[in-house]
Amino acid sequence: MTELFSDGQVGSTQETAGDFSAWTGTTGTPSVETTAPHHGSKDFKFDPAIYSAEYAYKDFAEVQTAYARLYVQAANFNDAPKVLELRDKDAQFYAQLLMASTGWTLYYRYYTFEYVQGSSTYTVTVNTGQQYCVEIKVIRSATVGEVRVYIDGIERITVTGINNAEGTGIDEVRVGVANTPFASGVIVYTDCVVVADAYIGVEGAGGGVTVKKGGGAMQATMGALLAGRLYG
Repeated sequence: MTELFSDGQVGSTQETAGDFSAWTGTTGTPSVETTAPHHGSKDFKFDPAIYSAEYAYKDFAEVQTAYARLYVQAANFNDAPKVLELRDKDAQFYAQLLMASTGWTLYYRYYTFEYVQGSSTYTVTVNTGQQYCVEIKVIRSATVGEVRVYIDGIERITVTGINNAEGTGIDEVRVGVANTPFASGVIVYTDCVVVADAYIGVEGAGGGVTVKKGGGAMQATMGALLAGRLYG
């Protein structure tokens, strides 16, 4: 596994410098504070004004397959924030994950007679004040495009066989509140962000174990363990 970016782990820039200097930039005024860290003593806080997005973004070398993982906690559900996004920074998003009290919704783009937006929802109670490990996978391809969502190490949303070859490749991650809430006071905390070219998994699982949606077959992803990498 090749790591493309990480921040929020013990010893990372977030922990040592207490800022967003590891990132390419921010929109709005997110902060580093100590309310809901997953590891270490600090976390990222996103608290946008009404009708305003607030997120951090990181550009990285363009790839055709990418995974992005973070730990996220909502203080409330005044509105449903899009907390994680993989995209082509010069074109469109490939995958966005929306967090709501009633579940997780994946938004993705694919080609029919033109590029359009699709969506798929995993319906489950999502609690405020509880941390979740969320991860999205994107394969950009004109014939075998994929988008998958893992919640706490279990694959919950699967989209395969699409044409999502818009743009030229995946080269940006966004974390925080990437949409514009219709209510004020939407607060999201994130931590332990990792972007890589292979499955990352829950912290400390060395790549983790996932359950394929529908089939129930166990899929062990051992890349990080074999490389001696434990994230979080």
